[in-house]
Amino acid sequence: MIFPLVARNNKMFKVKLQQKISKVRWTVLLFMLPSVTMLVSFSDTLILTLYDDRYIQTGWMLLILFLGIWLTTLFITINLILLAIDKSSYRAFGQGLKFLYMIFMLPLSFRL
Repeated sequence: MIFPLVARNNKMFKVKLQQKISKVRWTVLLFMLPSVTMLVSFSDTLILTLYDDRYIQTGWMLLILFLGIWLTTLFITINLILLAIDKSSYRAFGQGLKFLYMIFMLPLSFRL
């Protein structure tokens, strides 16, 4: 939905393009924010309600997964825009940081 808008208007002034894109992006983000907030806030209660005491430790894991949903939503809503306006270096930088994060955090997660 956003990518065709950007691809057609890639020569448009940056301010106009930003105004058009931000309206759609904010709509998506504002739609997702309350649901992700509720899921993050009540993830442990959700686990306790749906499952017995054997699964009580999965509440904090679910919290991390729901926070990951929010970060993924932020990435998805800006990813194709950066590609359309020829700013793929930002995408590459972000992927590089994600790679470094995984290198350092995966071994740590197995020790916890």
